[in-house]
Amino acid sequence: MRTIESLRAAAESNDFNAMYYLGTAYALGKEVEKNEEEALRWYLKAAPHNAEAAFNAAMMYKDGLGTDTDIEKSLELFCSASAKGIAAASFQAGTIYLKRGMPEKAVDYFKKAAQSGLAEAQHNYGMACLRGDGVEKNCSEAVEWLSKSAAQGNPVSALRLGRMYLTGSGVSRDYKEAVKWYSMAGSPLAQVIEESENGNIEQKFALSLIIDESAENNDDLAEAFRMCLEAAESGFSPAAASMGRMYEWGRGTIKDYTEAVKWYTIAAENGNADAMHDLASMYALGNGVPQDYETAVKWSEKAALRGNASAAYTLGVAYRDGWGVKPDEEKSFIWFLKGAELNSMESQYEVAVMFSKRGNEAEAVKWMSQAAKQGHLGAMMAMREKG
Repeated sequence: MRTIESLRAAAESNDFNAMYYLGTAYALGKEVEKNEEEALRWYLKAAPHNAEAAFNAAMMYKDGLGTDTDIEKSLELFCSASAKGIAAASFQAGTIYLKRGMPEKAVDYFKKAAQSGLAEAQHNYGMACLRGDGVEKNCSEAVEWLSKSAAQGNPVSALRLGRMYLTGSGVSRDYKEAVKWYSMAGSPLAQVIEESENGNIEQKFALSLIIDESAENNDDLAEAFRMCLEAAESGFSPAAASMGRMYEWGRGTIKDYTEAVKWYTIAAENGNADAMHDLASMYALGNGVPQDYETAVKWSEKAALRGNASAAYTLGVAYRDGWGVKPDEEKSFIWFLKGAELNSMESQYEVAVMFSKRGNEAEAVKWMSQAAKQGHLGAMMAMREKG
């Protein structure tokens, strides 16, 4: 084994491998005092003839080790190391080109690294094929490369494959395949899908929410709608409430206020407080039904009594301003207080103002402080004025 003295002598005699090892000794502080500037100097000397040295120097320029960060110099060295067969250098070059908005250049380097067996590059190249990002869109090739990456233990690739088979995005929908890939990624979604397919309506609804919240395209939204409808038609009130929202906002389906009211009503009559509040809003606005403030107030009261904070705030406003009811300051106060207790920052602010008018500053400050902590602008300004 070479001593540091013999290594230095060889490096100074233009032995490029010795230059690389000497640079590594300085980078790690092995048998010499750690010195990143010296490490970089020797790596750069070796770089034209030693791929590992070029790669290490590129990483040092990228991370600002032993020198100022210099992405341009880093890229130059990554490309040099890539040309000499360093897969990690190809991946790093691809990443830099991608960040620069040059997907065509990036994908060439990702493919090169992917073909060398680098899991992260296989994932990136697979995603480029899936999206047509810098390369012609090709879902079958995407599945091939993502599968190779996942087989090497990359959970991100496995999760993507699970999602593709779950939603039928780029592949035929296949729940067994989805379960396989989600299981490989260690995702609890595997169990959710299995239970959903075995007739568990709550899990089917939960799955519809997951797809809806993470939807990437209209096909995802349509699949979320389909699953939610199945759960709603089985009598699960949270799913019925969600169907109302989907129809109200045209998410995964066409916007249809009449259908929204239908599903909100089903869920509300089955005790769903959120649906009660949403149904009240439909009556108040005259969306899908004739405008009817009295019915709106009725459903708001039902929702508030079941713990819906927004409904309690709405009732506070209604009784304060005479919206659908006769103005009643005491009832307004009662509902604002209930909303405040349910953690509505709007109610907390309003009840604080009312407590202040009634001369109860301790309660006023208490609720104003809570509203301010939640980010209510008026409350924050009021607390600032109080010092």
